[in-house]
Amino acid sequence: MSIAALGAAASLAAVALAMMALLGDAAPRAADTDRRQLLAKGALHFLLTAAAAAIVALLGWAPLLQATAAVLVGALLVTAADQLRRVVVEFATAPAIGTLEAANALLQDELTWRAASEADLARKNDEVRRANETLKEAAAALRASEDRLAIAVEAGRIGLWDWNIVTGETWCSPQWFAMIGRPNDRADRGFDTWRSAVPAAEAARVRAALKAHLEADAKFNPVFRITMPDGAERWLEATGKAHRDAAGVPLRMAGAVIDITQTMMAKEELRRSNEELEQFARAASHDLREPLRKILFFSDFLARDFGGALTDAARRDLDVIGAAARRMETLIGGFLALARIGAGAPALAPIDPEACIKAALDQVLVPPDRAVRFAYEPLPPVLADRDLLVQVFQNLISNALKFARPAGGVEIAFTAAAAGEDTILGVADNGIGVPPAHRAQIFEPLTRLHSHEAYDGAGIGLALCKKSLDRLGGVIWMEESASGGAHVRMRLRRAA
Repeated sequence: MSIAALGAAASLAAVALAMMALLGDAAPRAADTDRRQLLAKGALHFLLTAAAAAIVALLGWAPLLQATAAVLVGALLVTAADQLRRVVVEFATAPAIGTLEAANALLQDELTWRAASEADLARKNDEVRRANETLKEAAAALRASEDRLAIAVEAGRIGLWDWNIVTGETWCSPQWFAMIGRPNDRADRGFDTWRSAVPAAEAARVRAALKAHLEADAKFNPVFRITMPDGAERWLEATGKAHRDAAGVPLRMAGAVIDITQTMMAKEELRRSNEELEQFARAASHDLREPLRKILFFSDFLARDFGGALTDAARRDLDVIGAAARRMETLIGGFLALARIGAGAPALAPIDPEACIKAALDQVLVPPDRAVRFAYEPLPPVLADRDLLVQVFQNLISNALKFARPAGGVEIAFTAAAAGEDTILGVADNGIGVPPAHRAQIFEPLTRLHSHEAYDGAGIGLALCKKSLDRLGGVIWMEESASGGAHVRMRLRRAA
Protein backbone atom coordinates (compact mmCIF):
# COMPACT_ATOMS: atom_id res chain seq x y z
CA MET A 1 0.00 0.00 0.00
CA SER A 2 1.43 3.39 -1.03
CA ILE A 3 1.81 6.43 1.13
CA ALA A 4 -0.83 8.14 -0.97
CA ALA A 5 -3.31 5.33 -0.35
CA LEU A 6 -2.76 5.56 3.40
CA GLY A 7 -3.24 9.29 3.29
CA ALA A 8 -6.39 8.86 1.35
CA ALA A 9 -7.65 6.31 3.86
CA ALA A 10 -6.83 8.62 6.72
CA SER A 11 -8.56 11.42 4.93
CA LEU A 12 -11.64 9.27 4.37
CA ALA A 13 -11.62 8.23 8.01
CA ALA A 14 -11.46 11.87 8.98
CA VAL A 15 -14.40 12.60 6.64
CA ALA A 16 -16.38 9.76 8.17
CA LEU A 17 -15.53 10.95 11.69
CA ALA A 18 -16.62 14.48 10.84
CA MET A 19 -19.89 13.28 9.27
CA MET A 20 -20.74 11.13 12.28
CA ALA A 21 -19.94 13.99 14.64
CA LEU A 22 -22.20 16.28 12.68
CA LEU A 23 -24.96 13.68 12.77
CA GLY A 24 -24.37 13.32 16.50
CA ASP A 25 -24.67 17.09 17.01
CA ALA A 26 -27.93 17.06 15.06
CA ALA A 27 -29.51 14.71 17.69
CA PRO A 28 -31.37 16.33 20.63
CA ARG A 29 -29.22 17.38 23.52
CA ALA A 30 -31.40 15.33 25.82
CA ALA A 31 -29.98 12.12 24.18
CA ASP A 32 -26.45 12.91 25.45
CA THR A 33 -27.35 13.14 29.09
CA ASP A 34 -25.38 9.97 29.82
CA ARG A 35 -21.75 11.00 29.58
CA ARG A 36 -20.46 7.43 29.26
CA GLN A 37 -22.62 6.81 26.19
CA LEU A 38 -21.03 9.91 24.65
CA LEU A 39 -17.50 8.47 25.01
CA ALA A 40 -18.54 5.12 23.56
CA LYS A 41 -20.17 6.84 20.61
CA GLY A 42 -17.00 8.86 19.82
CA ALA A 43 -14.84 5.77 19.91
CA LEU A 44 -17.25 3.91 17.65
CA HIS A 45 -17.26 6.81 15.18
CA PHE A 46 -13.46 6.73 14.95
CA LEU A 47 -13.23 2.95 14.47
CA LEU A 48 -15.86 2.91 11.73
CA THR A 49 -14.19 5.74 9.88
CA ALA A 50 -10.77 4.12 10.08
CA ALA A 51 -12.18 0.81 8.83
CA ALA A 52 -13.84 2.51 5.88
CA ALA A 53 -10.62 4.24 4.98
CA ALA A 54 -8.70 0.98 5.10
CA ILE A 55 -11.22 -0.72 2.78
CA VAL A 56 -11.01 2.07 0.29
CA ALA A 57 -7.20 1.87 0.34
CA LEU A 58 -7.20 -1.89 -0.22
CA LEU A 59 -9.55 -1.60 -3.19
CA GLY A 60 -7.20 0.80 -4.86
CA TRP A 61 -9.41 3.86 -4.79
CA ALA A 62 -6.64 6.00 -3.43
CA PRO A 63 -6.10 8.03 -6.62
CA LEU A 64 -9.76 8.96 -6.74
CA LEU A 65 -9.85 10.04 -3.11
CA GLN A 66 -6.57 11.91 -2.95
CA ALA A 67 -7.91 15.00 -4.60
CA THR A 68 -10.99 15.09 -2.33
CA ALA A 69 -8.96 14.30 0.78
CA ALA A 70 -6.55 17.07 -0.02
CA VAL A 71 -9.44 19.58 -0.27
CA LEU A 72 -11.25 18.44 2.88
CA VAL A 73 -8.33 17.49 5.10
CA GLY A 74 -8.11 20.87 6.79
CA ALA A 75 -11.83 21.04 7.57
CA LEU A 76 -11.95 17.40 8.66
CA LEU A 77 -9.03 17.86 11.02
CA VAL A 78 -10.76 20.87 12.59
CA THR A 79 -14.02 18.93 12.94
CA ALA A 80 -12.25 15.95 14.53
CA ALA A 81 -10.44 18.22 16.95
CA ASP A 82 -13.71 19.95 17.89
CA GLN A 83 -15.39 16.59 18.51
CA LEU A 84 -12.50 15.58 20.74
CA ARG A 85 -12.71 18.91 22.61
CA ARG A 86 -16.44 18.48 23.21
CA VAL A 87 -15.95 15.01 24.61
CA VAL A 88 -13.28 16.27 26.99
CA VAL A 89 -15.39 19.25 28.04
CA GLU A 90 -18.47 17.08 28.64
CA PHE A 91 -16.53 14.79 30.97
CA ALA A 92 -14.79 17.67 32.70
CA THR A 93 -17.98 19.62 33.41
CA ALA A 94 -20.24 16.67 34.30
CA PRO A 95 -19.60 16.84 38.09
CA ALA A 96 -20.04 20.60 38.10
CA ILE A 97 -23.38 20.34 36.28
CA GLY A 98 -24.58 17.78 38.81
CA THR A 99 -23.55 20.06 41.65
CA LEU A 100 -25.32 22.96 39.98
CA GLU A 101 -28.47 20.89 39.54
CA ALA A 102 -28.36 19.86 43.22
CA ALA A 103 -27.78 23.46 44.22
CA ASN A 104 -30.63 24.52 41.99
CA ALA A 105 -32.89 21.93 43.66
CA LEU A 106 -31.83 23.22 47.10
CA LEU A 107 -32.46 26.76 45.91
CA GLN A 108 -35.94 25.79 44.72
CA ASP A 109 -36.65 24.18 48.12
CA GLU A 110 -35.37 27.30 49.84
CA LEU A 111 -37.58 29.49 47.67
CA THR A 112 -40.59 27.26 48.38
CA TRP A 113 -39.88 27.39 52.16
CA ARG A 114 -39.41 31.14 52.02
CA ALA A 115 -42.72 31.54 50.17
CA ALA A 116 -44.49 29.42 52.80
CA SER A 117 -42.79 31.35 55.58
CA GLU A 118 -43.78 34.65 54.01
CA ALA A 119 -47.40 33.46 53.79
CA ASP A 120 -47.31 32.32 57.42
CA LEU A 121 -45.69 35.61 58.43
CA ALA A 122 -48.36 37.54 56.56
CA ARG A 123 -51.04 35.54 58.35
CA LYS A 124 -49.44 36.18 61.72
CA ASN A 125 -49.06 39.86 60.92
CA ASP A 126 -52.77 39.97 60.12
CA GLU A 127 -53.55 38.28 63.43
CA VAL A 128 -51.33 40.78 65.26
CA ARG A 129 -53.05 43.63 63.44
CA ARG A 130 -56.49 42.36 64.45
CA ALA A 131 -55.27 41.85 68.04
CA ASN A 132 -53.93 45.40 68.09
CA GLU A 133 -57.26 46.70 66.83
CA THR A 134 -59.08 44.73 69.53
CA LEU A 135 -56.65 46.04 72.14
CA LYS A 136 -57.20 49.60 70.94
CA GLU A 137 -60.97 49.14 71.14
CA ALA A 138 -60.64 47.68 74.65
CA ALA A 139 -58.39 50.56 75.70
CA ALA A 140 -60.89 53.07 74.30
CA ALA A 141 -63.73 51.33 76.15
CA LEU A 142 -61.65 51.34 79.34
CA ARG A 143 -60.94 55.05 78.98
CA ALA A 144 -64.63 55.73 78.42
CA SER A 145 -65.52 53.63 81.47
CA GLU A 146 -62.93 55.45 83.57
CA ASP A 147 -64.32 58.78 82.38
CA ARG A 148 -67.85 57.74 83.31
CA LEU A 149 -66.64 56.52 86.70
CA ALA A 150 -64.78 59.77 87.32
CA ILE A 151 -67.89 61.79 86.44
CA ALA A 152 -70.07 59.61 88.65
CA VAL A 153 -67.60 59.75 91.55
CA GLU A 154 -67.39 63.53 91.33
CA ALA A 155 -71.14 63.99 90.95
CA GLY A 156 -71.89 61.60 93.78
CA ARG A 157 -69.26 63.12 96.05
CA ILE A 158 -67.56 59.76 96.54
CA GLY A 159 -64.01 59.53 97.80
CA LEU A 160 -62.01 56.44 96.84
CA TRP A 161 -59.15 54.88 98.80
CA ASP A 162 -56.79 51.94 98.37
CA TRP A 163 -54.50 50.34 100.97
CA ASN A 164 -51.75 47.80 100.31
CA ILE A 165 -51.76 45.96 103.63
CA VAL A 166 -48.48 44.15 102.92
CA THR A 167 -46.39 47.21 102.08
CA GLY A 168 -48.41 49.81 103.93
CA GLU A 169 -48.77 51.97 100.81
CA THR A 170 -51.97 54.00 100.52
CA TRP A 171 -53.71 56.03 97.85
CA CYS A 172 -56.65 58.42 98.15
CA SER A 173 -58.52 60.21 95.37
CA PRO A 174 -58.72 64.02 95.09
CA GLN A 175 -62.42 63.86 95.97
CA TRP A 176 -61.47 62.03 99.18
CA PHE A 177 -59.28 64.93 100.28
CA ALA A 178 -61.97 67.44 99.29
CA MET A 179 -64.50 65.67 101.51
CA ILE A 180 -62.32 66.09 104.61
CA GLY A 181 -61.32 69.63 103.67
CA ARG A 182 -57.59 68.93 103.44
CA PRO A 183 -55.14 69.74 100.61
CA ASN A 184 -54.25 66.95 98.22
CA ASP A 185 -50.53 67.49 98.46
CA ARG A 186 -49.65 63.79 98.61
CA ALA A 187 -52.11 61.08 97.68
CA ASP A 188 -50.05 58.50 99.58
CA ARG A 189 -50.43 60.42 102.86
CA GLY A 190 -54.24 60.22 102.87
CA PHE A 191 -54.63 58.12 106.01
CA ASP A 192 -52.32 60.39 107.99
CA THR A 193 -54.41 63.35 106.88
CA TRP A 194 -57.58 61.48 107.87
CA ARG A 195 -56.29 60.90 111.41
CA SER A 196 -55.81 64.63 111.84
CA ALA A 197 -59.45 65.28 110.89
CA VAL A 198 -61.24 62.61 112.94
CA PRO A 199 -61.88 62.99 116.69
CA ALA A 200 -60.17 60.38 118.83
CA ALA A 201 -63.40 58.63 119.86
CA GLU A 202 -64.59 58.39 116.26
CA ALA A 203 -61.19 57.10 115.08
CA ALA A 204 -61.27 54.39 117.74
CA ARG A 205 -64.64 53.14 116.47
CA VAL A 206 -63.38 53.07 112.89
CA ARG A 207 -60.24 51.17 113.91
CA ALA A 208 -62.38 48.65 115.82
CA ALA A 209 -64.56 48.10 112.74
CA LEU A 210 -61.44 47.71 110.59
CA LYS A 211 -59.95 45.16 112.96
CA ALA A 212 -63.19 43.14 113.00
CA HIS A 213 -63.22 43.13 109.20
CA LEU A 214 -59.60 42.04 108.80
CA GLU A 215 -59.71 39.39 111.52
CA ALA A 216 -63.28 38.05 111.25
CA ASP A 217 -64.40 39.37 107.83
CA ALA A 218 -67.14 41.42 109.51
CA LYS A 219 -68.82 44.03 107.34
CA PHE A 220 -66.84 47.27 107.23
CA ASN A 221 -69.33 50.13 107.13
CA PRO A 222 -68.57 52.67 109.89
CA VAL A 223 -70.23 56.07 110.21
CA PHE A 224 -68.10 58.77 111.82
CA ARG A 225 -67.72 62.52 112.29
CA ILE A 226 -64.87 64.67 111.03
CA THR A 227 -63.88 68.20 111.94
CA MET A 228 -63.35 70.55 109.00
CA PRO A 229 -60.59 73.22 109.08
CA ASP A 230 -63.23 75.90 109.85
CA GLY A 231 -64.46 73.92 112.87
CA ALA A 232 -67.65 72.60 111.22
CA GLU A 233 -68.55 68.94 111.67
CA ARG A 234 -69.52 66.62 108.88
CA TRP A 235 -70.65 63.01 108.82
CA LEU A 236 -69.01 60.42 106.57
CA GLU A 237 -69.86 56.80 105.85
CA ALA A 238 -67.07 54.42 104.81
CA THR A 239 -67.29 51.10 103.05
CA GLY A 240 -64.50 48.71 102.17
CA LYS A 241 -63.58 45.16 101.32
CA ALA A 242 -60.32 43.29 101.92
CA HIS A 243 -58.86 41.06 99.20
CA ARG A 244 -57.30 37.92 100.66
CA ASP A 245 -54.99 35.14 99.49
CA ALA A 246 -55.91 31.46 99.38
CA ALA A 247 -55.18 31.14 103.11
CA GLY A 248 -57.50 34.03 103.95
CA VAL A 249 -54.74 36.48 104.81
CA PRO A 250 -55.73 40.06 103.84
CA LEU A 251 -53.38 41.54 101.24
CA ARG A 252 -55.14 44.65 100.07
CA MET A 253 -58.20 46.68 100.98
CA ALA A 254 -60.08 49.24 98.92
CA GLY A 255 -63.28 51.19 99.43
CA ALA A 256 -65.13 54.47 99.30
CA VAL A 257 -66.32 57.26 101.57
CA ILE A 258 -69.50 59.29 101.07
CA ASP A 259 -70.69 62.45 102.76
CA ILE A 260 -73.95 61.76 104.64
CA THR A 261 -74.13 65.04 106.53
CA GLN A 262 -77.46 65.99 104.96
CA THR A 263 -78.90 62.57 105.79
CA MET A 264 -77.75 62.77 109.40
CA MET A 265 -79.19 66.28 109.72
CA ALA A 266 -82.49 65.04 108.32
CA LYS A 267 -82.47 62.15 110.78
CA GLU A 268 -81.80 64.51 113.64
CA GLU A 269 -84.63 66.74 112.51
CA LEU A 270 -86.90 63.72 112.24
CA ARG A 271 -85.89 62.62 115.72
CA ARG A 272 -86.81 66.00 117.15
CA SER A 273 -90.08 65.96 115.26
CA ASN A 274 -90.88 62.51 116.58
CA GLU A 275 -90.14 63.59 120.11
CA GLU A 276 -92.46 66.58 119.71
CA LEU A 277 -95.10 64.32 118.16
CA GLU A 278 -94.82 61.88 121.04
CA GLN A 279 -95.19 64.68 123.54
CA PHE A 280 -98.23 65.94 121.66
CA ALA A 281 -99.69 62.46 121.43
CA ARG A 282 -99.31 61.93 125.13
CA ALA A 283 -100.96 65.22 125.91
CA ALA A 284 -103.67 64.65 123.33
CA SER A 285 -104.34 61.12 124.49
CA HIS A 286 -104.72 62.37 128.06
CA ASP A 287 -106.97 65.23 127.04
CA LEU A 288 -109.06 63.00 124.75
CA ARG A 289 -109.27 60.07 127.09
CA GLU A 290 -110.59 62.16 129.95
CA PRO A 291 -113.90 63.05 128.23
CA LEU A 292 -114.15 59.49 126.88
CA ARG A 293 -113.88 58.12 130.36
CA LYS A 294 -116.69 60.42 131.45
CA ILE A 295 -118.85 59.32 128.53
CA LEU A 296 -118.31 55.69 129.40
CA PHE A 297 -118.85 56.32 133.11
CA PHE A 298 -122.11 58.19 132.73
CA SER A 299 -123.50 55.84 130.08
CA ASP A 300 -122.85 52.93 132.44
CA PHE A 301 -124.36 55.02 135.30
CA LEU A 302 -127.55 55.65 133.32
CA ALA A 303 -127.88 51.99 132.33
CA ARG A 304 -127.40 50.88 135.92
CA ASP A 305 -129.56 53.48 137.72
CA PHE A 306 -132.34 53.85 135.18
CA GLY A 307 -132.21 50.45 133.53
CA GLY A 308 -135.76 49.57 134.50
CA ALA A 309 -137.17 52.85 133.22
CA LEU A 310 -135.30 52.82 129.91
CA THR A 311 -137.00 51.76 126.78
CA ASP A 312 -135.42 49.27 124.43
CA ALA A 313 -134.51 52.08 122.05
CA ALA A 314 -132.83 54.05 124.82
CA ARG A 315 -130.90 51.00 125.94
CA ARG A 316 -129.66 50.44 122.35
CA ASP A 317 -128.59 54.08 122.18
CA LEU A 318 -126.58 53.71 125.35
CA ASP A 319 -124.92 50.59 123.92
CA VAL A 320 -123.96 52.51 120.78
CA ILE A 321 -122.52 55.35 122.87
CA GLY A 322 -120.45 52.94 124.92
CA ALA A 323 -119.16 51.05 121.86
CA ALA A 324 -118.20 54.27 120.09
CA ALA A 325 -116.41 55.57 123.15
CA ARG A 326 -114.43 52.35 123.56
CA ARG A 327 -113.53 52.36 119.84
CA MET A 328 -112.36 55.94 120.18
CA GLU A 329 -110.21 54.95 123.15
CA THR A 330 -108.68 52.16 121.05
CA LEU A 331 -107.87 54.62 118.29
CA ILE A 332 -106.21 57.00 120.71
CA GLY A 333 -104.14 54.13 122.10
CA GLY A 334 -103.13 53.11 118.59
CA PHE A 335 -102.00 56.61 117.63
CA LEU A 336 -100.07 56.89 120.84
CA ALA A 337 -98.34 53.59 120.04
CA LEU A 338 -97.45 54.89 116.56
CA ALA A 339 -95.96 58.03 118.06
CA ARG A 340 -93.93 56.03 120.54
CA ILE A 341 -92.45 53.85 117.82
CA GLY A 342 -90.97 56.89 116.10
CA ALA A 343 -89.34 58.22 119.27
CA GLY A 344 -85.71 57.41 120.05
CA ALA A 345 -83.25 55.27 118.16
CA PRO A 346 -83.95 51.52 118.18
CA ALA A 347 -81.51 49.40 120.16
CA LEU A 348 -80.31 47.07 117.43
CA ALA A 349 -78.78 43.80 118.60
CA PRO A 350 -78.82 40.11 117.64
CA ILE A 351 -82.31 38.90 118.57
CA ASP A 352 -83.78 35.39 118.69
CA PRO A 353 -87.13 35.59 116.83
CA GLU A 354 -88.55 32.55 118.62
CA ALA A 355 -88.00 34.20 122.00
CA CYS A 356 -89.87 37.28 120.73
CA ILE A 357 -92.74 35.08 119.52
CA LYS A 358 -93.08 33.46 122.94
CA ALA A 359 -93.05 36.90 124.59
CA ALA A 360 -95.76 38.05 122.17
CA LEU A 361 -97.92 34.96 122.87
CA ASP A 362 -97.88 35.85 126.57
CA GLN A 363 -99.67 39.10 125.67
CA VAL A 364 -102.17 37.66 123.18
CA LEU A 365 -105.52 36.28 124.30
CA VAL A 366 -106.02 32.96 122.51
CA PRO A 367 -109.74 32.06 122.20
CA PRO A 368 -110.39 29.07 124.46
CA ASP A 369 -113.11 27.75 122.13
CA ARG A 370 -110.81 27.44 119.10
CA ALA A 371 -108.15 24.82 118.42
CA VAL A 372 -104.97 26.72 117.64
CA ARG A 373 -101.82 25.03 116.38
CA PHE A 374 -98.46 26.78 116.04
CA ALA A 375 -95.66 25.55 113.77
CA TYR A 376 -92.07 26.79 113.80
CA GLU A 377 -89.39 26.64 111.15
CA PRO A 378 -85.76 27.17 112.25
CA LEU A 379 -85.57 30.91 112.91
CA PRO A 380 -82.03 32.37 112.72
CA PRO A 381 -81.10 35.42 114.82
CA VAL A 382 -81.72 38.82 113.24
CA LEU A 383 -80.47 42.33 113.94
CA ALA A 384 -83.43 44.09 115.55
CA ASP A 385 -84.85 45.88 118.59
CA ARG A 386 -86.43 43.29 120.87
CA ASP A 387 -89.41 45.42 122.00
CA LEU A 388 -90.27 46.42 118.44
CA LEU A 389 -90.02 42.83 117.16
CA VAL A 390 -92.21 41.55 120.03
CA GLN A 391 -94.82 44.16 119.15
CA VAL A 392 -94.72 43.16 115.49
CA PHE A 393 -95.28 39.47 116.28
CA GLN A 394 -98.02 40.39 118.77
CA ASN A 395 -99.99 42.30 116.10
CA LEU A 396 -99.50 39.60 113.46
CA ILE A 397 -100.59 36.79 115.80
CA SER A 398 -103.63 38.84 116.90
CA ASN A 399 -104.63 39.38 113.26
CA ALA A 400 -104.20 35.67 112.47
CA LEU A 401 -106.56 34.81 115.35
CA LYS A 402 -109.04 37.59 114.56
CA PHE A 403 -109.38 36.84 110.84
CA ALA A 404 -109.60 33.04 111.18
CA ARG A 405 -112.20 31.10 109.21
CA PRO A 406 -115.48 30.59 111.08
CA ALA A 407 -115.13 26.81 111.18
CA GLY A 408 -112.19 24.54 111.75
CA GLY A 409 -108.96 24.96 113.63
CA VAL A 410 -106.52 27.84 113.41
CA GLU A 411 -103.04 27.15 112.06
CA ILE A 412 -100.27 29.71 112.45
CA ALA A 413 -96.79 29.02 111.08
CA PHE A 414 -93.66 31.03 111.72
CA THR A 415 -91.39 30.85 108.66
CA ALA A 416 -87.87 31.92 107.75
CA ALA A 417 -85.83 32.10 104.55
CA ALA A 418 -82.34 33.35 103.71
CA ALA A 419 -81.94 36.28 101.30
CA GLY A 420 -78.29 37.21 100.85
CA GLU A 421 -77.17 39.03 104.00
CA ASP A 422 -80.77 39.24 105.21
CA THR A 423 -83.37 36.89 106.68
CA ILE A 424 -87.04 36.91 105.71
CA LEU A 425 -89.27 36.05 108.68
CA GLY A 426 -92.95 35.39 108.22
CA VAL A 427 -96.27 34.61 109.91
CA ALA A 428 -98.61 32.47 107.80
CA ASP A 429 -102.19 31.49 108.69
CA ASN A 430 -105.12 29.60 107.20
CA GLY A 431 -107.59 32.43 107.67
CA ILE A 432 -109.76 34.38 105.25
CA GLY A 433 -106.79 36.09 103.61
CA VAL A 434 -106.61 39.45 101.83
CA PRO A 435 -107.37 40.08 98.13
CA PRO A 436 -104.22 41.00 96.12
CA ALA A 437 -105.58 44.47 95.29
CA HIS A 438 -105.65 45.42 99.00
CA ARG A 439 -102.38 43.86 100.22
CA ALA A 440 -100.43 47.11 99.98
CA GLN A 441 -102.96 49.54 101.42
CA ILE A 442 -103.70 47.52 104.56
CA PHE A 443 -100.36 48.69 106.00
CA GLU A 444 -101.63 52.30 106.08
CA PRO A 445 -103.20 53.64 109.32
CA LEU A 446 -107.00 53.35 109.75
CA THR A 447 -107.36 51.04 106.74
CA ARG A 448 -110.14 48.51 107.21
CA LEU A 449 -111.51 45.93 104.77
CA HIS A 450 -114.40 44.86 107.00
CA SER A 451 -117.05 46.57 109.10
CA HIS A 452 -116.77 47.06 112.85
CA GLU A 453 -119.65 44.70 113.29
CA ALA A 454 -117.83 41.88 111.49
CA TYR A 455 -114.39 42.44 113.01
CA ASP A 456 -113.47 44.87 115.75
CA GLY A 457 -110.31 46.89 115.80
CA ALA A 458 -108.99 50.30 114.82
CA GLY A 459 -107.03 49.47 111.67
CA ILE A 460 -103.74 50.35 113.35
CA GLY A 461 -102.09 46.96 113.89
CA LEU A 462 -100.42 46.48 110.48
CA ALA A 463 -99.51 50.17 110.35
CA LEU A 464 -97.66 49.62 113.63
CA CYS A 465 -95.85 46.66 112.04
CA LYS A 466 -94.82 48.71 109.02
CA LYS A 467 -93.50 51.59 111.10
CA SER A 468 -91.60 49.16 113.34
CA LEU A 469 -89.94 47.55 110.29
CA ASP A 470 -89.09 51.00 108.94
CA ARG A 471 -87.37 51.79 112.22
CA LEU A 472 -85.45 48.50 112.04
CA GLY A 473 -84.31 49.16 108.49
CA GLY A 474 -86.44 46.35 107.07
CA VAL A 475 -89.49 45.94 104.86
CA ILE A 476 -92.80 44.16 105.31
CA TRP A 477 -95.34 42.85 102.80
CA MET A 478 -98.14 40.30 102.45
CA GLU A 479 -98.50 37.24 100.26
CA GLU A 480 -101.01 34.42 100.07
CA SER A 481 -100.22 31.44 102.25
CA ALA A 482 -100.23 27.85 101.01
CA SER A 483 -103.66 27.33 102.62
CA GLY A 484 -105.17 30.45 101.04
CA GLY A 485 -104.77 32.66 104.10
CA ALA A 486 -102.35 35.52 104.73
CA HIS A 487 -98.58 35.22 104.87
CA VAL A 488 -97.04 38.41 106.22
CA ARG A 489 -93.29 38.49 105.57
CA MET A 490 -90.62 40.88 106.81
CA ARG A 491 -87.03 41.25 105.73
CA LEU A 492 -84.40 42.03 108.37
CA ARG A 493 -80.63 41.98 108.45
CA ARG A 494 -79.24 38.65 109.56
CA ALA A 495 -77.23 38.80 112.78
CA ALA A 496 -73.52 38.03 112.31
